[in-house]
Amino acid sequence: MMDVTERLSAFEEIANIKAKYCYYADTKDWAGLAMLFADHAVFDIRAALAVDPDNTDDMFSSDGYQIGKGNIIASVVATSPKVIKTVHHCHNPEFTVISDSKISVVWPMEDRIFFVNGDPVNLMHGFGHYHDTYEKIQGKWLITEVRLTRLHIEFT
Repeated sequence: MMDVTERLSAFEEIANIKAKYCYYADTKDWAGLAMLFADHAVFDIRAALAVDPDNTDDMFSSDGYQIGKGNIIASVVATSPKVIKTVHHCHNPEFTVISDSKISVVWPMEDRIFFVNGDPVNLMHGFGHYHDTYEKIQGKWLITEVRLTRLHIEFT
């Protein structure tokens, strides 16, 4: 099992990955975002516009579950014309070491999604959690799973 120094190093690297995730998503740097994911990653934002994690009736429900880095990025890029800009903040991570090469993290999060004019919703301000898994693959930590759940959403 990892010693304290290895754990702290892994936690720091993973925290930097999540910071880059937010930055790349907000700046629409899709190539940068892709570099953070493992080839076999799973991305689940089906409940992105609802506080019910079982919700399947919003704009993300049909494409909000993707398997594979290429599919994830293609889905994000396809959704991006509906969004003017985003602001993501993640903080206070709760790390759980599963093995020397696998760590799960719950990230409390807040985001603001500004939709294009003419959509039924112009702004969504959300609060919730990212439930992520990271794996060390060929010496590098990568995202292998992202699942978004919501606690509260405000629409304007």
